[in-house]
Amino acid sequence: MVLLWGEDGIMLYNDAYSGFAGRRHPKLLGSKVREGWPEIAPFNDHVMKVGLAGGTLAYRDQELSLHRHGSPEQVFVNLDYSPVHDESGNAGGVIAIVGETTERVLAERRQAFLLGLSDRLRALSDPREIIQAAQEALGRYLGASRVGYGEVEETARFFTTEQNWTDGTVPSRAGTHDLAGFGPDVLTALRAGLPLLIPDIVADPRLNSPEIRAAFEAIDTRAAITASLVKDGRMRAALYVHACEPRPWTSREAELVTEVAERTWSAVERARAEAELRGSNNRFQAAVEAANGFIWTNDAEGRMVGEQPGWAALTGQSVAEYQGYGWADAVHPDDAQPTIDAWNEAVRERKPFVFEHRVRRRDGGWRRFSIRAVPTIETDGSIREWVGIHTDITDERETAEALRAETEALETLNRTGSAVAAELDLERVVQQVTDAGVELTGARFGAFFYNVLNEAGERLMLYTLSGAKRSDFEHFGMPRATAVFHPTFVGEGVIRADDILADARYGKNDPHLGMPKGHLPVRS
Repeated sequence: MVLLWGEDGIMLYNDAYSGFAGRRHPKLLGSKVREGWPEIAPFNDHVMKVGLAGGTLAYRDQELSLHRHGSPEQVFVNLDYSPVHDESGNAGGVIAIVGETTERVLAERRQAFLLGLSDRLRALSDPREIIQAAQEALGRYLGASRVGYGEVEETARFFTTEQNWTDGTVPSRAGTHDLAGFGPDVLTALRAGLPLLIPDIVADPRLNSPEIRAAFEAIDTRAAITASLVKDGRMRAALYVHACEPRPWTSREAELVTEVAERTWSAVERARAEAELRGSNNRFQAAVEAANGFIWTNDAEGRMVGEQPGWAALTGQSVAEYQGYGWADAVHPDDAQPTIDAWNEAVRERKPFVFEHRVRRRDGGWRRFSIRAVPTIETDGSIREWVGIHTDITDERETAEALRAETEALETLNRTGSAVAAELDLERVVQQVTDAGVELTGARFGAFFYNVLNEAGERLMLYTLSGAKRSDFEHFGMPRATAVFHPTFVGEGVIRADDILADARYGKNDPHLGMPKGHLPVRS
């Protein structure tokens, strides 16, 4: 569009301004700047500057205030002003080239707003904070008086908003509202998911009853945009924007409200899903901790990948050390290969892995763990990963083993007691007791000796033997009151040696100075 002013400030030519500004040619051509020329800032000031001072002026994305459709409208243009010279080189007027950029500028602003909103919502995890952030951002961007987001119950009639944003000129209208009170046309449009634009409550033919208008007046609203969200075949939520005065909403604004409603819905659903997942994970983690274990994951092929904090904390292995099958280095040597074989079979057969093995802790001690792992399956049937849990069962196994040993000991004692009570042969009685002693202690062999006096002095004589042959003792003398056996001969108490070779009393007496050559390998 080209505009031309003469040296006296009177418009001489325009090629399209009437359509741009909503004015007809007769009212523009011949109009003088400041004297009848329509006041459309900053046109006039720029024309005067160039006309008086010469030179050129250039403006990009300049905002103008126009009423070309009967109401104020946000318009952006690129403006280039240059003086017009006569044949003598004197300035004889001003020419302006105008290019409208409204669509681009508003599209860029809208895109920047939506990107910023998405970033803000993404950083929030509380549904209430998400809703409040979306309401405030939209209200400030549109210059609204009130913005509210809420959900609709199953009949799609009662709308509940727990919080509103307002600019301070109107009160919050949080609570439950009956949408039927705003008229059948409004309710039908909302249930269908159609954006509802009301530029003026008074002038809208859909709101032609005093009761309906009173419902809007009760919430201090003269103009409104409402975007309803229809999900799974029914209206589930809505986002409304209110204004205290009539307002000619544009289609761009309606689209923006709908877009913000969708993003708010998605962010709220995401936050709720994450909260549910956190709750589930917390419950699962609590269960794992109660079971004294830790969780780990392997890839679809069964290899340990990425960071596994539980395994690292237990074994002290670094990430690099336990990758792949490196974790097996922390498994007891007797259990490592059986674990790998059983694991590979489970992966190959795509079946749950159930196993037990011993693992070396970071302090060097060994603990026994029960393992259970299952594959997680994608929708196409492929395995995404394996999720497993190691549960420390060392104490349980030791308790069970102690209980088993105690039970066996009681059974042995009861059996021996019954046998002794029924046996009349003394040697058989002593043999049964000797056998029971070996069984109860888990010893390799045992014997019963009795004390005799002979010409060589006091000695112990072998009476019964368990776990060895009598011939093993035929070539050796019987125990006597040496430094090791003296406490027994004098009745001072039990002789106990964890390692007889390390006992200070051992090897003090002739002729053998310890066990004779060829003696049974007694060590403790």
